[in-house]
Amino acid sequence: MKDNFNSLHSVIGYEFNHGRSIKLTNMYCKANQNFDHLYAGNYCNLDGKLSDGNLCNYKGKLKFRRAWQETSNKTYSYTLYLIGKFDTSSIAHDILIDVEYNIGKRGHD
Repeated sequence: MKDNFNSLHSVIGYEFNHGRSIKLTNMYCKANQNFDHLYAGNYCNLDGKLSDGNLCNYKGKLKFRRAWQETSNKTYSYTLYLIGKFDTSSIAHDILIDVEYNIGKRGHD
């Protein structure tokens, strides 16, 4: 089995004044996996037959099916934060508006 994981994360921001600012975060992740996948086996009875009656030549043993699996996953994430402070009469307010966008791609490299 072989796993690789890489990521990159960045943040940039700007403060317009004491009460208003903007921040943008970006993230990129890439993960690769290569592994042997065992599944669905058959048992060969001592009489040399499978449970469905077909003949087999590995008496008293299990025989598994296997497949080599290679996957690649990429994720892109973008988040925009708008931050503000304001007063209405004698009440102070803090506001945060957050917009997030994610893209995930999965497949074989």
